[in-house]
Amino acid sequence: MKKIFKNEGNVIICDLDGTLLNSESKITDYTLKTLELVAEHNILIYASGRKLERIVSKFPKKIFGDYIITQHGAKTYDIKQNLSTIAEHRISKNVFIEINNLIDKLGFDDELVIDQNYDVKWNVNNVPEYFYTLNIGKEKGIDLKLIPYLQKIKNADFFIMKESFNDLRWGYITEPNVSKGNAIKDLIKLKNIKYNEIICFGDSLNDISMFEVSTVKVAMGNAIDEIKDISDYITDDYNNDGVAKWLHKNILKDI
Repeated sequence: MKKIFKNEGNVIICDLDGTLLNSESKITDYTLKTLELVAEHNILIYASGRKLERIVSKFPKKIFGDYIITQHGAKTYDIKQNLSTIAEHRISKNVFIEINNLIDKLGFDDELVIDQNYDVKWNVNNVPEYFYTLNIGKEKGIDLKLIPYLQKIKNADFFIMKESFNDLRWGYITEPNVSKGNAIKDLIKLKNIKYNEIICFGDSLNDISMFEVSTVKVAMGNAIDEIKDISDYITDDYNNDGVAKWLHKNILKDI
């Protein structure tokens, strides 16, 4: 039986890369207009592995919606309160030093990148006092033989990230229990958000935790199998406005 959705009062969560962003790393005008319409009567949340500046830059004039979850769930911002910080989960520089020393000791050459600051060559001498995410592998991906060692790191969580649009896998370190899903649960509780449905759009491994806390799971046509296997709907792909098409059909109902 076809599910009938209300056109207001929903929490709608969108990933960015491979979901809202197409292969040119842009959000189309059609999708931007759709997000603007949806945000008028629903809670709209963006949840990404990107840091804040790299999300906001994708909205040429104005970012529509209510909240932004960045860095795989490590930090949450309130759009309507001048992007003020709602929650954050920091990692100590000691974690970087421990992992850096481990990689050197074992003879690996996996590069470490703090908070997506790819232009910096990070080492134990310039690591900041705290940060939010640590990327392991950068452009060439993580050496899989390193994974068992990283899984033993204390005071941090390690997970593998895989996008839907390439075959590389990266390692990520966050504070324990940080995920997009947990950030969503905490935000809804903190802001006492009432909703008809929690509708989530995603394509990659770090979206699984969002799907687990959503009542309606929408996989992109380009999504990895792990996402499609747990989805309620599969929409068009990221190069064909998959998010916007689903929202027009089910929420906006072509208004």
